Amino acid sequence: MAPLLSVESLVMRYAARGPGGSRAAVAALDEVSFSVAAGATLALAGASGSGKSTLAMCLACLERPTGGRILLEGRDLTALGESELRAVRPEIQLVFQDPSGSLNPRLTALEIVTEPFLIQGRYTTVEHVERARGLFERVGLSFRAASRRVAEFSGGQRQRLAIARALALEPRLLILDEALSALDASVQAQIANLLLKLRECAGLTCVFITHDLAMAARVADDVAILERGRIVERGSPDEVLRRPGHAATRALIAATPPWNARPQGQAGR
Repeated sequence: MAPLLSVESLVMRYAARGPGGSRAAVAALDEVSFSVAAGATLALAGASGSGKSTLAMCLACLERPTGGRILLEGRDLTALGESELRAVRPEIQLVFQDPSGSLNPRLTALEIVTEPFLIQGRYTTVEHVERARGLFERVGLSFRAASRRVAEFSGGQRQRLAIARALALEPRLLILDEALSALDASVQAQIANLLLKLRECAGLTCVFITHDLAMAARVADDVAILERGRIVERGSPDEVLRRPGHAATRALIAATPPWNARPQGQAGR
């Protein structure tokens, strides 16, 4: 089966100021290639500065790479103009690390979740409310909280709200950029279980970006390790964590709390 997402030799360079005021190109991404099957989850793990967030922005069509291709079901997104990208962006949604920074504090929870409908001109006002009710239910939020604002939610509830908003337009691809790292361990586990449930029920294709290999192993089918803008290792969670082949992987494992096998019935899920 053809992959939903294919990344081919992706390069992202930024201009940086060197000694004496000279300018040089720094590669945040250097010939990155991978693919993700429809309904699967790939975890991209790496330390700070490895290129994870740059890759997330490129995949979400929020930054244009210097070279290479990003294909969504064979369509090269890097070759599209801005007007064409605006039509594609609803199919690819990005959930950030800090929901407080990505959710408008002046809007109610209901307005946050229904805003994508307004932007895209979809559905009637009555349908907005009914669809929002369903989204709240899917992410485990009470619809009684729909009139509250962001500051009235806990960190875990804010991330659930961010996920509900991301799901509003029924995306083909969900990218989570360190979406659990700001939460405490018990809330991380709850959101991870939510992601597993969403994937099971909705067939979501996910790219899960993290520095936490234990969480990567819990939610992903495959794990790829990024170092200095390159993928240096890829395999199943068992392979990568139990038999790491690269120093960058071993360093991440050393920085990760002890990893236990995934709960029975959730392998690869």
